[in-house]
Amino acid sequence: MNSELSATPIDYNFSNSYLNLKGHIITGNLNLKFIGNEKILIGDVTISDIDAQKSDLPFISSAYSYIKSLGVDMHSKDYLQKFVPLRNLKLKSTLTLNLENFTADNVVFDRISAATSFDFGQIKLDDLYLHIKNKLLLKGDARLSATSIQPQIKANLSGGYINISDLPSDKLDKFLQYLQSEVNLKAFDISVEGKLDYIKFPRLNAQNIDISIDDDKNDILNFKKFNFSSLGSAVKVSGNASLNPIRVSAAFGVDSLDVSKAFEELLPSMEGIRNGRVSFSGQFSSAGDTLRNIIHNGYLNGKFISRDNLFMGVNIPSIIDGLSSVNLDKSSAMKIFGSNANSGSSLFNEIRGDYEYSGGIFSFKNVDVAADKYTISAGLAFNIYDQILDLRSIISFYPIGARIISTTSVPQVKLEMVSKGSIFGAERR
Repeated sequence: MNSELSATPIDYNFSNSYLNLKGHIITGNLNLKFIGNEKILIGDVTISDIDAQKSDLPFISSAYSYIKSLGVDMHSKDYLQKFVPLRNLKLKSTLTLNLENFTADNVVFDRISAATSFDFGQIKLDDLYLHIKNKLLLKGDARLSATSIQPQIKANLSGGYINISDLPSDKLDKFLQYLQSEVNLKAFDISVEGKLDYIKFPRLNAQNIDISIDDDKNDILNFKKFNFSSLGSAVKVSGNASLNPIRVSAAFGVDSLDVSKAFEELLPSMEGIRNGRVSFSGQFSSAGDTLRNIIHNGYLNGKFISRDNLFMGVNIPSIIDGLSSVNLDKSSAMKIFGSNANSGSSLFNEIRGDYEYSGGIFSFKNVDVAADKYTISAGLAFNIYDQILDLRSIISFYPIGARIISTTSVPQVKLEMVSKGSIFGAERR
């Protein structure tokens, strides 16, 4: 151990300290003051290469065990007794703490740093930084206060990156089980506000996340604001959730989503629709004890409108032009359908309608399409489990210039088109 020590009866100062304690390197500066019955600790400390569960540094392993204990048995009538040690803490501290190569529950953090302060019944973490795999996981400020009967947890986030795209569903289910069995929102007050830089979901990324969450003391978590940008659009979500049992309810709006980006990211193997922008709004509700049950039990409905879309895989204008030609016979009509029904594209000026999800079936209803030469009324349904699609549409147009036998006016033609089968290879007829 090396340190520059200066001391008085009430003041001990350790400067430029270096300590190698069983392979743990501790460096920094500490100042300990004794004022009356109070102990005050001020300084900055860096500790490297620590496994919180196996650490032979008692102050690290004890603190970690205590923090973990606050996250379990929240339904116990004695839960609030866990906060008594905070109220009885005889040490005031303002300490800049840096933990390098810190392992907790087999998760390795490259760095954890914060300006910590301890006082009667309170722990504050200012300028908190969590780094994992050379990426910023989280930054912000956090506070745990046990000065009143009901403990309070407050967090103000100023950035961070969360990746749940590769998280197995069984781990998500275990997390849901933990929320149901261990967490009791009535045991404390919680408030989380601020911003995150990035959340990575499977096939979907959210940027510039703005959140505001609190509880209403009735075991309900309120998502007052969960706004973000994704696929070129602005997304706004608000709602609430209960944990025992798990129930979720939310309202949302999506403004000007880039249709091409959506198909490229979410349905890369499907021809679908390209170009244009779509906006939609709706409500979602569900309940369940596993991720699969929450998805299956979910109910979703709302409205959408999209403009300037290019529908791939069928050339409707060519079909209409061909059917509008003179001296058209059945053989010629079949050739027109054959050459245009499975290739080319069609430009839609506007698409609007309703959508609904229930029991694994996603459906579009009351869909109206406006184009230059025709209109379409359609309905679509597909099963998310076996990916079976069923699309039925009626195309209406006026065959201007066609030779009409024994009439003096040009009637409107209505063609029914059906697409049925796998969502990635449906057959049209």
